[in-house]
Amino acid sequence: MKSLSLLLVEDQVMFLDLLQSMLKTIRSIGRVGTACTLGDARDLCVVHDYDLIISDYMLPDGSAHDLIRDVHRLKPDQDFIILSALPVPEGVSENASPRVCWIDKNHTFYSLKERIDSLFGPRIKGHDDLPVSRLTGREREVLQLIGGGFTSKEIAGRLTLSVQTIETHRKSIAKKLGMSGAELVSYGTMFFRS
Repeated sequence: MKSLSLLLVEDQVMFLDLLQSMLKTIRSIGRVGTACTLGDARDLCVVHDYDLIISDYMLPDGSAHDLIRDVHRLKPDQDFIILSALPVPEGVSENASPRVCWIDKNHTFYSLKERIDSLFGPRIKGHDDLPVSRLTGREREVLQLIGGGFTSKEIAGRLTLSVQTIETHRKSIAKKLGMSGAELVSYGTMFFRS
């Protein structure tokens, strides 16, 4: 099975890095290139072939519409997923064309994964590819609360467990996901936000 090659285009570096890290956890995804501007993305598309381009809608030097137009001139079969915190522009459907679809940034990472699954079918396995699938049910609950910004003491109170038990869960989650501290909070927030 050939690994998918992706290009992420996002001007918010922290979000870009986090999304890149999360996408790399999916076994069927190989190379994940990044660009922070429309110009950089155009340059990369000239020299590399990507199975999928995931782009923020608003970029410092243009919009995803500009990128789609320019790339489709060279590669009309290029697939895009556009991420935006703004509503889909009037006159554009969420599935604007067979090659372009939109996802609201307020959705979970799993929503993005499902959209990738729908584009590439069996080339990407199901939810088990995500590292969160390695967690127990209780660890998922704890991670969700960590993502909600709760302290260990607050989580212990909500789940009627001891603070020490929550700290043990935190350590286990961190080890299984290869993350700690702020990374766990960000991951929990992105993965479980509805």
